[in-house]
Amino acid sequence: TLRYAGGTWQAVETVSEPGENSANAHVAMNANGQAMAVWREERNGAWQLWATPRAPTGSWHAAPGALRIDGPLGDGGGSSPLAVAVDPAGHA
Repeated sequence: TLRYAGGTWQAVETVSEPGENSANAHVAMNANGQAMAVWREERNGAWQLWATPRAPTGSWHAAPGALRIDGPLGDGGGSSPLAVAVDPAGHA
C-alpha cells in the first residue's frame, strides 16, 4: 500500500504470485517516488528472487509482470539477506 504526502493510505497491491510462498520482502524509494520491491518466492518447490518496479504515478508490475532474477544470486534459497536501493535516476 502507499500514501501520498497529505493523502490517505491506498488499497493493498499484491506483487507476488497468488498462492505461492513469499518471504523477505524489501522496498526502496528515491526522492522522486520511483520504487523497487524485491522478495524471495517459492515456485514449483524452488525458492527464487523476484523484483518489480513502481513509477511515482503508476502501480506495481504485479505477477506475472514481476521479474525473476537469474544468475549467481537467483537461487533465492540462500541465507544472504536481501537489500535494495534506488538512485536519483531510478536505477535499482
